[in-house]
Amino acid sequence: MNPHKFSVAVIALGLVCTALVGGCVNREAQKAAVQTGKILSDPDTTVETVDATSRDLADTVEITGQLVTGTDTQVGAKNNGRLLQVFVDDGSKVNAGDIIAVQDTNSLQAQLAQAFAQVQAAQAQLAQQQTSARLNPARSSAAVSLAQASLGQAKASLEKARQGARPQERAQADANLASAKSNLDTQQKELARLKTLAKEGAIAANRVDAQQNLVASAQAAYDSSKQTVSLLKEGTRREDIRAFEEGVHQAEESVRSARANQALDVLSKDLVAAARASVASAAANVRLIQQQIQDATIRAPYAGTISGKPAQTGTVLGPGGVVAQLVGNSNAYFEGQVPEQVVETVKVGSQVQVTIDAIKKTITGTVTSLNPLGTSFGRSFSVRIVLAGLPADAKPGMFARGVITLRTIPDAILIPVTAVVTRNEKRVVFVVEDGKAKSIPVTQGLRDAGNVQVTGITVGQKVVVRGQESLDDGSKVKVDDGKAADAATEGEKKP
Repeated sequence: MNPHKFSVAVIALGLVCTALVGGCVNREAQKAAVQTGKILSDPDTTVETVDATSRDLADTVEITGQLVTGTDTQVGAKNNGRLLQVFVDDGSKVNAGDIIAVQDTNSLQAQLAQAFAQVQAAQAQLAQQQTSARLNPARSSAAVSLAQASLGQAKASLEKARQGARPQERAQADANLASAKSNLDTQQKELARLKTLAKEGAIAANRVDAQQNLVASAQAAYDSSKQTVSLLKEGTRREDIRAFEEGVHQAEESVRSARANQALDVLSKDLVAAARASVASAAANVRLIQQQIQDATIRAPYAGTISGKPAQTGTVLGPGGVVAQLVGNSNAYFEGQVPEQVVETVKVGSQVQVTIDAIKKTITGTVTSLNPLGTSFGRSFSVRIVLAGLPADAKPGMFARGVITLRTIPDAILIPVTAVVTRNEKRVVFVVEDGKAKSIPVTQGLRDAGNVQVTGITVGQKVVVRGQESLDDGSKVKVDDGKAADAATEGEKKP
């Protein structure tokens, strides 16, 4: 006999005896005895079953933490200057690009005007250098040609001095001398004739004076021709040759100097490049000052809220001087703590459902980093989770809870936890097949709300969830769908 049924029989017998010994009818005891009799007379064990079901099951871990802002910035000045206007106050809401304050730019405007003038001067210098680079080669080439021509002329004169007069030149000089002598004789004779006539009163005295001038001129020409003939006969003097040699030397120096100047033409390109660099430098200085003028208008780098009292109008700030503290509305993240037992299963990129209790909203997040150093208290590791679409009413410091999905098991077989019993040191469940209990070994997995994932059975099998403790493999069973129990309850209520 089944040990369970034997125990029930003993209890029923005891109840009957108790009722008889009491000397009166105990109706409750009689009912229990009747029920016990039914059990003894019925060899089937009454059980309740449920169908094994399947659904996707997620292995999750819950973490707690708070919202932390990633954008908390001191908005500062980039230039030296006095604040002319401040447009925000403590608690002011600003969008990215909104003007927070404006600095005085009078000195920068003066510097900008000076910088524009420097650009114009540099451009003029560049134009001059470009013109020189274009014209200098022609000038230097002409200078070289002229110097070479002068050198050739000086060499020819030297050669002529060294060679002396040619026969033709001597003959010409003799002919010139004879002509000059003949002309002198003629003029002298004419002078004598005119003097005689003047004494006789036949002509005026001034005719004699004029003829004397002609005689003097003829005498000078004769003397010159005579000297030329003498020079040609004697040849060029040594000092004259040295003078011609010095002239050649000077002409050669002129050629070398002209060629040296011509060689400098290549430097014109360098001078043009230097002038262009000066223009670029001056233009860059203009852009720098223009940027400083723009920076004098201090803007919010991102949307957020001004925290604390900003700097006041009239304050003189240097580069880096704080104008206001800005706490960003976006780029907030959830920072929670992961227990050391599951830290190895949390991976960067894991999806997280973050619930913010204060505003009762759930947001999807992504694990972006995991601190490799755990805390000594609690043995937990800090994890950073970037949130997508943070609500406007979410604020840094709010408490939040996150659920990280470690893994997902598709179509997991689920049964109530109570259906699993131990037989021969093995975990089994009983299913009903053809009115009998069948023991099936199972392997347990994840648990979820009173259910447990198992392997070894299939979807739809009838799993015993009540009465399984008294079952053995092959025990006859009767499935109680709950209607009989309801009917019995209703019967007890009737008189």
